[in-house]
Parts: sequence; C-alpha cells; structure tokens
Amino acid sequence: MTIRHFFDKEVIVYRLRTVSGGRQSFQSTATVDCHIQEMGDERRGILGILDADAYMAYFDEDAEVNVGDVLVDSSDGTRYTVKDISKKNYSFGINRHLDAVILEENE
Repeated sequence: MTIRHFFDKEVIVYRLRTVSGGRQSFQSTATVDCHIQEMGDERRGILGILDADAYMAYFDEDAEVNVGDVLVDSSDGTRYTVKDISKKNYSFGINRHLDAVILEENE
C-alpha cells in the first residue's frame, strides 16, 4: 500500500511571486492531496518549536511544495506556512514521499 492511501486533505499551495517591479504577492500555484497530523511534543522540542501550532504534512514525491509556501486547507480554510521539507526515498520504492514541517498561521 502506498502512502497516497492516507491522503485525506486537499490543500491549495500559494507561492510568493513578483507581481511588478518590487511588489510581491502570494499566488496560487497548485492544489495537492496530503495528510496533516499534529507534531508530537518530543519532536517539537528537538526542532525548537515551542510557541506555534506545528504539524507534519505528507505529500506525494512529485508535489510542487517548497519552503516558504502557504498552504490553505480547502475544507476549512486553515492556513499553514511550510518551514522545512525532506524527501523520503526508501529503497523499495513503494513509500516515496515528502515530509513537511508546517506551522499554522494565527489570525
């Protein structure tokens, strides 16, 4: 079974782009499927994330997600900022995916 079986959310990816001159704004670049789960206290401590709502997001290996992107959950509008991405490439090939550390944006 591949990791795609666990994808239960659809998020819209927004990336900071230059609009004109020195102006920049976030523009939607893709809609991707993923799984988001709350990050455990031990891992939050290791990463030094003490005062933010931190989560792990899991994406397909070819998802267009980069550090600094903003993800918006299409079901409830929750906004997250991507802080770190690591590619998981296991030798048996069935479980290749991206792990992303994301922080929930507070209004």
